[in-house]
Amino acid sequence: SKLSSLRWMGSKAVELKPGTYYIRIKASEGAGSPYHLQFTEVRRRKGEILPVTRSANALYVVTKPGINGTVTYYKPIGSPKASVVIPAAVWDDGIRYKVTSISANAFKGNKRLKEITLGKNVVSIGSRAFSGCTNLKGIKLPSGVSTIRSQVFYQCTGLKSITLPADVSSIGRQAFYGCKNLKAVTIKTRKLTASKVGEDVFKGIHPKAVIKIPKNKFNAYKKMLKKKGVGSQAVYKK
Repeated sequence: SKLSSLRWMGSKAVELKPGTYYIRIKASEGAGSPYHLQFTEVRRRKGEILPVTRSANALYVVTKPGINGTVTYYKPIGSPKASVVIPAAVWDDGIRYKVTSISANAFKGNKRLKEITLGKNVVSIGSRAFSGCTNLKGIKLPSGVSTIRSQVFYQCTGLKSITLPADVSSIGRQAFYGCKNLKAVTIKTRKLTASKVGEDVFKGIHPKAVIKIPKNKFNAYKKMLKKKGVGSQAVYKK
């Protein structure tokens, strides 16, 4: 909420900036002259772009309005950066919005991007978010990521390693398709099933990739990964 005006009966309203205000009224001043406080909540609409973040070289779109709201990282603006940090949250009009997702096509085709850090609140990465980022070499997925949609890292030929955190439960088709230098894959999640992993997810990664798999999922994952595009020369480790 935002304290938007402080008004005395018969006087003009005074606009106040967001914040906390303390009002002291003397007994002699309060007699016969009531004071009125008006509170107005600034509430963004779902789908609205937060204007305050333009100065941060990025646009964010509201996915859940109001207190405890959330936004998605929509796209960068301005000249492309080699290194990008996506924060855990952004502020607008005194309201903190968690950054919980990366929009589809957010960085698609960005040839300058080499490294990106995702905020700890990101749980979903949209389709083709980093597709064609051929110079992307480093990305650490937050522990809470659960959804990696289709073609997220499609043809990211500079990507050499990836770790899939324990909460990942679905991976869209061709998510790592054509990542020819992806040689180290660490899978920490135990939540994957054949129906939740799309076709050709790992097709075209390094032919001698080393894939680390949870011990109690070793046989099931090894069989599944072969069907999802991992080559015959790949090495599987527990």
